[in-house]
Amino acid sequence: MTLNCAIIGCGRIAPNHTLPYEKNPETTITWACDLVYQKAKKLAQELNIPNATTDLQDVLDDPSVAVISILTDHYSHFELAKQALMANKNVIVEKPFTLSAVHAQELIDLAEEKQVKLICISQHRFDPMIYKLREMVQTGGIGKILLVNARLICGRTADYYTDSYWHGLAELDGGSALINQGYHILDIITSFMGQPKILNVYADRRHHSDIIETEDTISLQFQFQDNSLGSLNITSGWEKEDWDPSIEIIGTKGKVQFDLCFPHKTPIIIGENLEIKEFEPSLDNESALGTDYYGDLHEVQINDFIDAVIHDRTVAFEPGQALKTLETIFEAYHNAQDNGFEWGHITRK
Repeated sequence: MTLNCAIIGCGRIAPNHTLPYEKNPETTITWACDLVYQKAKKLAQELNIPNATTDLQDVLDDPSVAVISILTDHYSHFELAKQALMANKNVIVEKPFTLSAVHAQELIDLAEEKQVKLICISQHRFDPMIYKLREMVQTGGIGKILLVNARLICGRTADYYTDSYWHGLAELDGGSALINQGYHILDIITSFMGQPKILNVYADRRHHSDIIETEDTISLQFQFQDNSLGSLNITSGWEKEDWDPSIEIIGTKGKVQFDLCFPHKTPIIIGENLEIKEFEPSLDNESALGTDYYGDLHEVQINDFIDAVIHDRTVAFEPGQALKTLETIFEAYHNAQDNGFEWGHITRK
């Protein structure tokens, strides 16, 4: 069986979807779609995709299309995914799932009603090193958890925002440092620790304040269900494009520290009867699929999705789990606003 696939949104994340489809013998890309026709046409020419369009309906009207990847601005995820599900297509949505928990649940319910598959990308949950570290932490390998320290220092240039019709705009992006740049680091923290029961958040616009409406710096403090404490500090105000994430989990018998980079640095592990070689990062691939910090794990999650479609089984990372991450993000933004942060207002030409 070969599944025909469509790419909706031909921007910087597109290679992380096109390359897995190209490499998987069960899939072929038959449509490239983007609001800007030249972007869709360029991708189609580069990859020998037979069809390019600016109209999603062209894709939906093609009965041969089985799988659609939605890689557009955050605001449009819901409406595009809803239309695709209504057309009985299996749908992959880039993070964040939607900009509303209600909308995310509506998509989950619709996929179940139509009996099609739906996922939100969370590629780092498929990382073998992180999987082993999570299992070790959750089974008491470093004792009772005391503290989680996490941070992401990254950079976004002015051009990143001004060359885009949506980056940094509250309605279309939904936020910046947390929901855009910091999404995956929060998602991995909650995959280890569960959803926090208490959350306190402060946010600000420290840089590019004249061209973005959203936060570029944000600090989250947690208390988790087991009463352990934690923090996540993120800034995207760094002057150059860079990517420096770190998660440290400290227990009564040891600690673990790792990153979400590609390739990983070797994690720091201190604990009783823990051999570092058990948790060393995989070196199977020598290059990322697209932008370096996106890594190479989209392929693993997308291949799992394709296999689930073909064999009509449950996907490994269900969309309800992505909804939980969204709920934490929305709670964080509401809390930051209660603590005095406000979206800005600019006019993007």
